[in-house]
Amino acid sequence: MPRCGSSADPSSAPVASRAVQSVATSIATSTKRLRDQAQSRSSSSSSSLASMWRDVQGSNNWRDLVKPLNSILRDEIVRYGEFVSACYKAFDLDSASKRYLNCKYGKRSMFEDVGIGNCGYEVTKYIYAAPGTETPRWIGYVAVASDQDEVRRLGRGTCS
Repeated sequence: MPRCGSSADPSSAPVASRAVQSVATSIATSTKRLRDQAQSRSSSSSSSLASMWRDVQGSNNWRDLVKPLNSILRDEIVRYGEFVSACYKAFDLDSASKRYLNCKYGKRSMFEDVGIGNCGYEVTKYIYAAPGTETPRWIGYVAVASDQDEVRRLGRGTCS
């Protein structure tokens, strides 16, 4: 991700924009390939996540999940990659834009606008950073599971 504090020079924006677009394209391509592979596997892995979510989150240092790579862990890595890719896609690198170096989209529509609208999550907060005395810049978001099926899949009970 570009350094927030170094972007005052508009001439660096095209280079930064191409770099971020290249990274986003690479992530999107890899994510799509992995998602396609994940979808071709049995749907049993998503129902199993509820019983082993702590292990998938690293509570046991991913023991017995890495070699060979467990399909449930792989699916979760792909899912997190999609959320990271959403950040890159939402980051506004157009120096002529009023939202330059901030998120291009509103919280309610961000996931839809970046192509993952049915992910079962909703953005609740944006995260900003202010290096030095500069104006804070958008660096990411906080999202929570909002879909009952996603909450159950994660092994977290029910939404309230």
